[in-house]
Amino acid sequence: MAFNQLSCFNNNGTLTQYDYDPLGRRIAKHTEHGKIDYIGITTS
Repeated sequence: MAFNQLSCFNNNGTLTQYDYDPLGRRIAKHTEHGKIDYIGITTS
């Protein structure tokens, strides 16, 4: 994991976790509602 990457966030007991690829791009978000994969989405 690189610096300045959000790995998890707890908002009033609701945990959100993030996955990153080797280049540091966010590739997935995990919540109590399920997983969201960021496939082919680029931000610049």
